[in-house]
Amino acid sequence: MIDFKALIESFGEEAYELAKHELAPFLQFYYCGAENTSRDMFLEKLCEYINRVGQSEKLTDDTLARDYVDELFPLIDSHIEKGSQAEKYFERAKSIQKRLKDNADVSPEAMLEDFSKIFLCMVSSKVKKPKKKLADISFHIADVDFPAVIEAAFGERRPIVDVERAKDFALRLLQKKSEDAQNNAEESSEDAHPFSIIREFDDKCYSKKSLARVLLTLFFLQLSDYEGTI
Repeated sequence: MIDFKALIESFGEEAYELAKHELAPFLQFYYCGAENTSRDMFLEKLCEYINRVGQSEKLTDDTLARDYVDELFPLIDSHIEKGSQAEKYFERAKSIQKRLKDNADVSPEAMLEDFSKIFLCMVSSKVKKPKKKLADISFHIADVDFPAVIEAAFGERRPIVDVERAKDFALRLLQKKSEDAQNNAEESSEDAHPFSIIREFDDKCYSKKSLARVLLTLFFLQLSDYEGTI
């Protein structure tokens, strides 16, 4: 089981602010806004999100680490040059995948950090040289082009939904309900579905792929924070 409380508490202030900004669309800070979100609230929203994906994709706390690695692993396993430096790191990633499959009760944080760093560096290098097999590449997190990794791995550079628009819909809904309660009137057809943008986001958000993106972002920020590259 991943200790998300320890992970969030380990972030420095800058890493935490970046985490709030990057993950606000997934964790849906519609009412208070990401800027007003405490670490406890962030953790609560993160756990709610993970539980929602778990229900949708039939995941459990015990398999979450394994599912994360399994989701990302196919993106790198066919791009390695044999006998290269990259192959040694790739074998390390394979070893982590095997250990997670064989040991459901193992504490996975260090392995996930290690795997995430390998994945980030490999995909970043592949983006820079798309026509070449991965051979001698940089394994410094400071050299990772994170937006390019997100775009290459998940097909999405920016947040899926405009948080300000979603927040505006939510506030409009609250205002509408308040007015209706006072006026004892029915909702108009024009505003019948003020959460449509949020429902559209939900369809894309609660999947293994999106969960992998959320976790990869957290591990990237943790690694960057450790190495002082933020």
